[in-house]
Amino acid sequence: MALCTVSCLQENPVERSSADPENTKLEGAIAARTPIGSTGPIIWVYNLNDLRNMTNMGGNYKLANNIDASASAQTPFVPIGYTKDFFRGTLDGNNKTITNLTISGTGSYTGVFTKAYNAVFKNIRLVNVNVTGGYSTGALAGYVENVDLSNSYVTGKVTGNSSGDRLGLAFGSAGNFTRIYRSYTKGRVEGRGYHFGGLIGYAAFLGVYNQADDARIQIDEVFVQDTINPTFPAGTAMVAAGGLVGTLIGGSINNVNAVGSVTGRKAAGGLIGNIINNNPNSIGSYIRGGLSRGIVTDVANANRAGAIGMMSGSLIWSGGAYYDTDTDGGVPNPNIGDPSCQVGFASWELKSPHPAPNKLLWPYIYGMRINQTHINQGDYDQCQLASGSDGDWGFGTCSQTAIWALNSSTEYNTLLRIPNPGVQPKN
Repeated sequence: MALCTVSCLQENPVERSSADPENTKLEGAIAARTPIGSTGPIIWVYNLNDLRNMTNMGGNYKLANNIDASASAQTPFVPIGYTKDFFRGTLDGNNKTITNLTISGTGSYTGVFTKAYNAVFKNIRLVNVNVTGGYSTGALAGYVENVDLSNSYVTGKVTGNSSGDRLGLAFGSAGNFTRIYRSYTKGRVEGRGYHFGGLIGYAAFLGVYNQADDARIQIDEVFVQDTINPTFPAGTAMVAAGGLVGTLIGGSINNVNAVGSVTGRKAAGGLIGNIINNNPNSIGSYIRGGLSRGIVTDVANANRAGAIGMMSGSLIWSGGAYYDTDTDGGVPNPNIGDPSCQVGFASWELKSPHPAPNKLLWPYIYGMRINQTHINQGDYDQCQLASGSDGDWGFGTCSQTAIWALNSSTEYNTLLRIPNPGVQPKN
């Protein structure tokens, strides 16, 4: 099996300028990542009323205990901030849970916060959230830029109303220097819109000239188990739906695992609905280690699916975007370029160890093939992981395994060290 050839490594850096309206809100495009979050005095959050009163946009908030937000079903939580006011502080969930939070937005930018810039979200556990909003809606924030999200998870539902678009379970849309690390989402994203993602609806890095890896929207060691079910607007326009991200411009995707049902129109992918890699205002996206094993449906083309639904331009790198042909009956989009940029395998081929070793899937990381003990340069070892019922291989090092393969046709393992609520989710 060949990895991506030179055709997948094309990139011609040129000077960029911002073309997305959301990237004009700051006083000039930021040229480098700035220190983020608040280190001020901790503001403790004890209950739902305290959550509603997180109005200090630069505050350093930390949950003191678990919060049952069921009362928000009768009096919905109102998103904090205004369309021109960004949360610039820190929200530390302290590994406490916020359960049954209902959020209702009447206009654009709906979430716990309307928008966040230069902010930190960490150790957050939002359970059974129910969010309804319009343009750019997500459980944590409608729009984020220069934001870190780590060691957190969201479960529940996000719904786009009659003006909905850019819908994601964590963030509706994300801009420059957003980083998401060791987190997961589990639930549903539905309603009206054109960009749907299990993590982010629309993610775009625009108007910054730095070509380094950190000059991209970074999504590392993330698991999603979501149902993406749009209400299609009238007409035949593209509705980009991805298990991870609906539409991606200028992203770095590393070691992700997606399970669930994804439905889109002209751009449906188990990982990414639509990658735009020829935007003149952005650097290119790449994927290094991604596994999709959900049911993916493109209503405009019964034979079109795979890990990536649609792409313009060429992936500058691909370390393997794998998908399960037993659950995804489509074929990779021919516009992706080199067909080895996304590879389909049957469920039995994704098992490890397998009774027929010569038929094992040989995964690749950074262009090097994993064998039964190590990759050629010895940088990554294959590990037998105790929580796998029959042992599994993973992308990553023995101490830092990031993505695991299947160990049976009905069971999969998620990310090592992900903040799971006690047990690994099952399909």
